[in-house]
Amino acid sequence: MKYISTLRVKCSLGPKEAAENVLAKVSVDELECVFKASPEVYEFTFKKNVFRSVISNLENSELPVESLVDTSVVVTLVNVPHELSDGVLTFHMSLYGKVLGGNRLTIEGVPTVYNGKRQLKMQLTKQIPSSINFGGGRPIWVNYRGQDLFSVRSGRSLHRKV
Repeated sequence: MKYISTLRVKCSLGPKEAAENVLAKVSVDELECVFKASPEVYEFTFKKNVFRSVISNLENSELPVESLVDTSVVVTLVNVPHELSDGVLTFHMSLYGKVLGGNRLTIEGVPTVYNGKRQLKMQLTKQIPSSINFGGGRPIWVNYRGQDLFSVRSGRSLHRKV
């Protein structure tokens, strides 16, 4: 599993203000992922080559920033049926590791309309196939950093995705 450099930010003003403060100090190009870990906390994952410069930019800020070396990954699921509950999805995905949290993604500019994508933050115990199917419905496509590619026909691992 690849180690990822993550900042955990909690702000007394609220997570949205913390996120805005971090994003005001770094370039969006430096970000890998922004994940809402809880109602009060956002986690920012940065590209390896810029993590140290991001830390130095934020050292003098008023934000309570905690640096993490995190082995968890953000798993993106595409083509998830709207009627599939978060509990059922979490149950099935727990076959591959511990589910730490999740988000339903929405259409950009329309925050009340879901787009069929969900993101889960997980600590994986085994690789997840590129395509999974719950109960005979349509396939759900799975993508995450460091994922082994699987043949849809045979289910065998092909090679590692970069």
